Amino acid sequence: MHVGTRLPIAIAKRISKLHKHHHTSNRGWAINNGFANSTPFDFDYAAYDKDSYADMWRMNIELHDAMNSHWNETVGDDDAQDAFGLWVIQSWGGIRKHKDETLEKYFYEAKNFNTIDGKEGVSSYSKLMAAKNCEKFFILDARVAVALNVLQLEYFAGHRYFFDVLGTQNKKINTFNKIYKRKQYEAIGYRVFEGDVYAFFNALVHKMADYLGVRGIEVEMMLFDNAENIIADLDAVEKQYATNLEYWQWRLGDWDKRKKKRTTERLNATGYNLV
Repeated sequence: MHVGTRLPIAIAKRISKLHKHHHTSNRGWAINNGFANSTPFDFDYAAYDKDSYADMWRMNIELHDAMNSHWNETVGDDDAQDAFGLWVIQSWGGIRKHKDETLEKYFYEAKNFNTIDGKEGVSSYSKLMAAKNCEKFFILDARVAVALNVLQLEYFAGHRYFFDVLGTQNKKINTFNKIYKRKQYEAIGYRVFEGDVYAFFNALVHKMADYLGVRGIEVEMMLFDNAENIIADLDAVEKQYATNLEYWQWRLGDWDKRKKKRTTERLNATGYNLV
């Protein structure tokens, strides 16, 4: 699917405005001693003020850069990269429910391919790809997916896309996903991906970043850090959804009228006399 320009610009404007409004109250990125001590490369967490949102924002970006450097330094050392990958998914990512063969598949693909693309496991393997190269790949987890889905409710200038990433430990996101499922988005015209969701997501983030003049990782962080803000007012989301449902029904009816009109004109042009 082609990303285009109108959709990324529309989402970028909305998330940037929300981020500026909420950033002083957002939680940021907390680091505990256990996580810091488990980090398999040198990184000075103490250099950042944990009570400063700006400092923790910068820390998260620089941690990504440090992970990329560690990945590059361990290229050719399968054991080191596998150990790093396990840390990325389980310790940094907080996802521990994987079969060994699934993890081995992710590690092999990350080491040997320029991308991984598919619907299954995107929340996990996108973390690994971002740890490999945070300029090219970004994390698509449940928070980011929910943010993108809801932000598109205000977009009527073209196609909209459903990001189907449901697994999460976040109770607010999980509760929201039980209300607004795939079928709810399909009912208002969202397109559902067959397997190229991650490639589309990365392209979308790149175009949003270009428009805002920031790094792609910062766009991802805006989406992640504001997901709860975006769904906080369920009444407002419900009203947006109702407007979408009304619009989609009108759109389907309009398409049907246009189709019938074209059919009538085509038949009349071949000699039929239809009213």
